[in-house]
Amino acid sequence: MRASIFASLAAGLVVVLAVPAQADDCDLLDPAPGTGATQIAMGLDQCVADPVTCKPAVAQPTRERHGFLAGGQATLGTLGQALSDGETLSAGQLVANGRVGWRSGLQACGSTDVIAGTQTRGDTAFHIVFPWPFFETAELGFEQQWQLRPRLDASRIYLRGLYSSTAFQGGMAPVVWAHQDGGAGAVLPFRFSDLQRDQVRSWATLETIQFSAYESTHPDGRRLEVLPITIQTMYPLGLGNINQDPPPLSSSELARVDAVALTRHVNGVTIEADGGALFASRPIALPVAGTLGVAWGPWSVRAQRSAFLAMDDSITIENRVTAGYHEGMWRAGAFTALTHTSTDSHPQVTGGGSAGVDVALPEQVKLALDVEVARSYYARLDNDPEPRPELAEVGTVKLERHFTVNPTAR
Repeated sequence: MRASIFASLAAGLVVVLAVPAQADDCDLLDPAPGTGATQIAMGLDQCVADPVTCKPAVAQPTRERHGFLAGGQATLGTLGQALSDGETLSAGQLVANGRVGWRSGLQACGSTDVIAGTQTRGDTAFHIVFPWPFFETAELGFEQQWQLRPRLDASRIYLRGLYSSTAFQGGMAPVVWAHQDGGAGAVLPFRFSDLQRDQVRSWATLETIQFSAYESTHPDGRRLEVLPITIQTMYPLGLGNINQDPPPLSSSELARVDAVALTRHVNGVTIEADGGALFASRPIALPVAGTLGVAWGPWSVRAQRSAFLAMDDSITIENRVTAGYHEGMWRAGAFTALTHTSTDSHPQVTGGGSAGVDVALPEQVKLALDVEVARSYYARLDNDPEPRPELAEVGTVKLERHFTVNPTAR
């Protein structure tokens, strides 16, 4: 790695105010306090507390929340990277996201991650969610990514070269209600995404449909999904007019049906688990998928078997184990994966590790140093038609300051 790249990162830190919006992204269940189902749940709370008069015997937390909200956060700084193949990057970076709207009504969220310098790349998204018209909630949005390259530890989905994509997203849940702790529950939530990926096939579109029988979330990270189903379909020539005759032709399909997906906290340990079956338009050896993750204190371990529709229209099957550590200023991670595709049954082994440190500087400025070494599908930008794992090293230096604006904290 080139010392000149690291030295150049000491120059300049741009300081601006954050966009006045909320930090987290809009989710389909966020407008739950404004639905009629929440009103019914509040009535049930009162009757459970006092069955005779259906009035609360004692003060109860309210599920319904009103009022305007606005807030957000941003990180400004310089970024530099050096790769073992000689590619370098020196740029400024802006990461910002925010939310504005009403707690029981329409909410809008936006986010951006833009890098401008020797290379320009970015990821920008905008979503709105709202209750409609009585029990339901709805979501609409888009996300655009340009000139990105996958991380060294990324799964084999894209080819080696830089890629861009545009996604249109939406969703609807017919019955949604708010929990007393600020979370939400939903019956039959449905989400979809049409993702057009520009790399070797400029019109290739990946359509993803997700739904489940029941979904529940909580502010502390607990989550439960019953019978979650994900269906992916690749249209190599794009969707075109869905009413055309004959309809747009698909080339690959992949579906995953899980019995349950959950995240739970037990005696200071966070457990993440899911598991189910895979169905595809091409034969898959051992068509099952699942996840088991455990986190305690600064440590985390995760084992996962998953499947993806890749950019080259193949189906990627991956068995992956990851581990992480993050406490105070120190962090580290490692992964190993065994991967094969529907076009090449010969398994490939990838793996690597990373380490980083955060150094606090005056005026709330932070210096972050990271090094990553991996045998990866994305070792070099050589545009190979079939990616092969190769060894690569990446060094990253960030000098940044974080801003938060939250005048209407929940």
